[in-house]
Amino acid sequence: MGMRRGRWKTVCARGANLAPSRGRSASPLDVVTGRAAIGFLVAPLAAIAVLFLNDLIGGRQAGFPVVTIVGFGVIAYLVAAFLTAALGIPIFLVLRHVNLVRWWSALLSGAAIGVLVALAFGAVHDGVAIIVMSAAGAASAFVFWLIVAPVTTRNNRWRGP
Repeated sequence: MGMRRGRWKTVCARGANLAPSRGRSASPLDVVTGRAAIGFLVAPLAAIAVLFLNDLIGGRQAGFPVVTIVGFGVIAYLVAAFLTAALGIPIFLVLRHVNLVRWWSALLSGAAIGVLVALAFGAVHDGVAIIVMSAAGAASAFVFWLIVAPVTTRNNRWRGP
């Protein structure tokens, strides 16, 4: 309410804002937000690793120079980071809202995102591509869960100042 002293029928807000504005917050929301940001930056690397291993096992990396492989990796990271931001962040926020940030919900939602991405890229009749993209999405979401889980699954509650 600000400093509205002296007016008739108003509440005096003097001293209502006594919380210190400096220093780190004790709120676990700040910790989750920081860990979530790290998770969203690291998680696409897991998807790229799964796709790279699939190509390596299938022999599709043979004969390419390292510079080409790294260049495609950077492009794949940017695409995976965009998809993580466009699809992963909203799903994480919904799961956090309903208190369902668990390993199995991460795997299921990541696999679902992988299937959606595979279908969006035209792999409707390619079962192997759908499975590989599903595995890449699940791996990415699981890595994200490993980073965020130590904070979101605790049972202690922040009581405030």
